[in-house]
Amino acid sequence: MEDEMFINNMLGGSTRYSYFMKWKTKWVLDESTSPQTGGQGHVRRVRRKSDGVLGALKILHQNHSKNSERRQRMVREVSSLEQLAGSGIPKVLDHNIEDASNKSVEMYLVMEWIDGNTLQNIAGGKPQKIDYSLNIVRRLAEIVIRCHSNGILHRDIKPNNIIIDNESSIYLVDFGLSYFNDPDDELSTIGRQELGNRFLRLPELGAGQSKRDPRSDITFIVGILFFLLTGMAPNSLIDEENRPPHKKPSFFVPTNTKKDHRWKRVLSIFDVGFVVPIDFRFQDASKLIKYIDEAISYSPENETSQPSYLTELDELEALRKSIDATIDEVEQSLIDSLNLLTTSIKSLCLLHNFQPVHPSSKIIKPGKEAKVLWKVCRSDSTEPYVFVGLYALLEGENRSMVSIRLQTESHEKVVPTKEVFYNGPSADLRRLKEEVNKNAEKIFALAIRLLRTKIEKQIS
Repeated sequence: MEDEMFINNMLGGSTRYSYFMKWKTKWVLDESTSPQTGGQGHVRRVRRKSDGVLGALKILHQNHSKNSERRQRMVREVSSLEQLAGSGIPKVLDHNIEDASNKSVEMYLVMEWIDGNTLQNIAGGKPQKIDYSLNIVRRLAEIVIRCHSNGILHRDIKPNNIIIDNESSIYLVDFGLSYFNDPDDELSTIGRQELGNRFLRLPELGAGQSKRDPRSDITFIVGILFFLLTGMAPNSLIDEENRPPHKKPSFFVPTNTKKDHRWKRVLSIFDVGFVVPIDFRFQDASKLIKYIDEAISYSPENETSQPSYLTELDELEALRKSIDATIDEVEQSLIDSLNLLTTSIKSLCLLHNFQPVHPSSKIIKPGKEAKVLWKVCRSDSTEPYVFVGLYALLEGENRSMVSIRLQTESHEKVVPTKEVFYNGPSADLRRLKEEVNKNAEKIFALAIRLLRTKIEKQIS
């Protein structure tokens, strides 16, 4: 009886109690559970009378029952759930979206009941281990890939909308703000309103924006990874001092997480995922999964050991001053990387009786391409000598990608050599420095090979 009073009050009192009786002809409330309330409606566990199947009953809030937009959101949610039926998406058991246009009728939806807990309850205030966190976001990204391949954007991915069941399966729920890639979808963009959630506010979901970009969902997934590892919501892409969530003073992860050798790969995910210009973020879920897989499998044993001063160099990396400085920061990082690389090559020259290198730089295309030349020769003679060139190229839309290549100069008159040894997001400055500095020995080896070729030509 107490449950009936709850539903009756929710539906607006005795004058509309007959509608409650309509769905109650097929379902009965489970009195052992308490109602759950969200922004769109109330959810209760129910049992189907015909076969005992459990369901999650969702009914619009009383103050939303006559709101056309809210009613269409429920239509959208049912349509999304039915189109995406399968792993990771709750199955629709019953609904009455055919009554959406009749505001005198309360709308309801019954989905399969998922025995489990929300990610909010699991990780809120309780940082999770790096293995668990990466595994969860990878499976979430796979669900989002299926959504996007069906033309559906979720637009409200947050810990309360992710459920982990008792068998550790993951479910994405609450498609009330989803968008169909359908010109007939009148509510696909609500221009005067801000979409999304307080978990992570995104500029492209602000009032007056298009709100139709799948990359927003990918950014939410990065936010979920942040939440799992810290127990805290990222809230916004930057604070008042233009700092992303993982560079704020309040950013905290357990010491064991920071000591994990995969931690720097996780930071790379944040570096790319939390950039304000959307063209610099992960462009689709598959690219995010690639980064996640690299983090999961990363082992320092697979890399050449790095000088200890790299740690100091990372600590000196300047924080972004503003979004307008994004490209300038990439260019500065290239300069820092090349300076570091020059230091490494000088050490190799001194170690092997070569004259210390003195690089010269040249801008090929302002703001887009530059090269650095090293003159290499033996310490006991200035002849012969060779030039080795390293080229840096910013490319892609808004110069969101950077590539580094090693190339012989045409005037050396030897077999042309060209090798690209880095190609990645320009926002991932951490990886850029790492990859450039790793190739000092390769550059030195090329210089020695060119010198040998020149000497052989002189004596032949």
